[in-house]
Amino acid sequence: MRVVTKILWFCLWLPLLNPQIGETAPRAAIIVGIDDYPEESNIPDLQLAARDAQNVSDFLKQRGYQRYTLINDEATRENLKAGIDTFAKNAMQAPFELVIFYFSGRGSRIPDERMPPDEEDGYDECLLLSDAKANEAETYLRDDELLQWLARIQTDVVLIVLDCSFRGHPGDASVKGFGSVTGDALDGVSPVKEGDVASLQNALVLSASEPDKDAIDGVLTPALLTTLETEAADISGDRRLSVSEIQQHLKGLLTGKQKTQIFDPWQLDPVLVVLPPLPTLQVTSNPSGAEVFIRPAERGRIEPPRNRPRGPLPPPDRVGRRRPARTPLQLALKKGRYYVRVQKSGFRRPPPQEIELTEYDTAYTLEPFTLQPIGVHGTVRDSRGNPVDNLSVQFRQNGNIMNQRSIGDDGIFHLSLEQDNWLQLAQEYSITVIGRQVLNTEAKTFVLAGYEDIHLPITVTLDITAPQLMRVDFSASRTAPDPNLLLPGDDVSITIIASDDGLGVESASLALGQSGNNERLHLEPHAVDGVEKSDQVKSYVFRHAIIASPSAIEKWTVVQIELRDKAGNSHLYRANEINIRFTVFPDPVALGQSYFEKEAYTKALTAFGLAEVQTDRGRYMTALAHDALKSTHKAVETFLTITDQRQYLASHPSDLPAAPRSLINKLWGHYLDGLPQNRRNPDHLELLAVTAEALNRHDQAKLYSEYREHLLSRKNRKSR
Repeated sequence: MRVVTKILWFCLWLPLLNPQIGETAPRAAIIVGIDDYPEESNIPDLQLAARDAQNVSDFLKQRGYQRYTLINDEATRENLKAGIDTFAKNAMQAPFELVIFYFSGRGSRIPDERMPPDEEDGYDECLLLSDAKANEAETYLRDDELLQWLARIQTDVVLIVLDCSFRGHPGDASVKGFGSVTGDALDGVSPVKEGDVASLQNALVLSASEPDKDAIDGVLTPALLTTLETEAADISGDRRLSVSEIQQHLKGLLTGKQKTQIFDPWQLDPVLVVLPPLPTLQVTSNPSGAEVFIRPAERGRIEPPRNRPRGPLPPPDRVGRRRPARTPLQLALKKGRYYVRVQKSGFRRPPPQEIELTEYDTAYTLEPFTLQPIGVHGTVRDSRGNPVDNLSVQFRQNGNIMNQRSIGDDGIFHLSLEQDNWLQLAQEYSITVIGRQVLNTEAKTFVLAGYEDIHLPITVTLDITAPQLMRVDFSASRTAPDPNLLLPGDDVSITIIASDDGLGVESASLALGQSGNNERLHLEPHAVDGVEKSDQVKSYVFRHAIIASPSAIEKWTVVQIELRDKAGNSHLYRANEINIRFTVFPDPVALGQSYFEKEAYTKALTAFGLAEVQTDRGRYMTALAHDALKSTHKAVETFLTITDQRQYLASHPSDLPAAPRSLINKLWGHYLDGLPQNRRNPDHLELLAVTAEALNRHDQAKLYSEYREHLLSRKNRKSR
């Protein structure tokens, strides 16, 4: 009575419960689930079939399907046929788009009653409803009969879902088959044969297992319901799960358990459910145009790449499209937790954000990403790692100077897109460190095409060593008798050779000083020459002309030499490091006398010979020098050229040495030899007297003096 009441209620109220019935009625489902077979049927019970059927019914209700559900004792042949007839009647007014027939229970195989059989193996597949009896084949629902019932419903597609199998398994009641027909009798095509389906050309059969395999209680339906709500089953991505997509996903879920099969000779592929609209995620940034990267949380947090080479790297997940999506972006995503990050060339990557999408058809918005422009941070240090100052960095592009700025005392400089409007994205720039002391600098280039600040450590080699004095040469225009003993009219030439291991020698200066005088005479180079054409070694020539005749001997010294290189380093050399001295004499005689005093008689003679006008003083010293060199004849000969010989024999100048006795003896002999010709010559007699006195021949000196006086008195008397 309870079953009849349910059928009547279904037939009367179905059009009222769902207005689509009788109008459009797009989809319907007939759901049968039996696990509690009557005891008298001698058919073993199942455990989960009724639960699975109820779950299918509840699921399809939520999806808008019109349902007719029969569970356990309700699932009789009569009730099933009545429900199908009701659907067929309503479909006459508005055909269905899809009708699902779902069965979860036991199946079996019995000989085909048709003659000749329409099955190649001679057996019909059967469903065991709640009023079936084990030994009464007429109580089985054959596949031929089921398809005839379903064929009366006007619909585009009939999907038959069979969560059962068609052979028994002694000792294992969980196998959803019944009967003794072995696998050898199965044709291996489908539990519902092609001949059966011919009467229902729009039918599609989804079987729990292959024809000759077992279906286990509670396996197919839970996997099917999971698939109908699984995003991963939507292979096409259109949110519409078709039978082929469902079958593909079921294969993966049931791997190692049982293998489902679709029998579809006409390649039907209806859509069973439409997944609800995905949640959407809105991503914005300031500035806009940033690339968006999204990664599911189970794959791990998105972290910016570390130790990146110059230039951008392809990021991990570029929102599944060839060209990167850019902000502002609104994107449909599956439910779940996501890590989102953005990046824009020339801007620092902001920290990733995390968000969980929990509801379908819901818009989610992330906090706007704030992008800070990247900067170029440079540190300039010398080869020993010390920061440098008083230098500048110069930025070039294609050889053109774009900018130049000084480096701070800490050796650091900064650039940014915000402050340096000459910087352009994706352009390459080169950096040069310039300054007076820069000997060499490390080459650096950068491109503002990344997402992190650029750090540029630059090493420079500085020229911090002053030039060195290699050699100092002194010469004079008059080479005899000695280059550092000079006379008025001579030219002094001082040549210095300096070296610098850095940028090269730039300048040199020289100062002369006179003994006893604090004044300095600063000389500029007369000539400069790069030795072997190199700035690292240079030769400087300084000249000084001695013009005025000094009243006394002057002693000069090179008191300092200052060298300076191109880096600004200088070195001052003092007199004791240079050791260049020279003496200026007022005349050649003074020069010769200095040689004479040093017993350099030959040089003395050379010096005396430099005098343009000979004087008695010079002749006297020349005679002394010849005598010292044992050239007595030349000594006498020179002495005799003295105008006032008597003076240099009797009382020579106090600053001159006395004539040696050897020379006076020679002169005494010379004067005696000339006496016969000069008997009446008072001057000659005076020379004899003076010479005799110099030789301590006092008697003879007196004799010649008296004789001279006698001659002079006679001359005086005659003149009167």
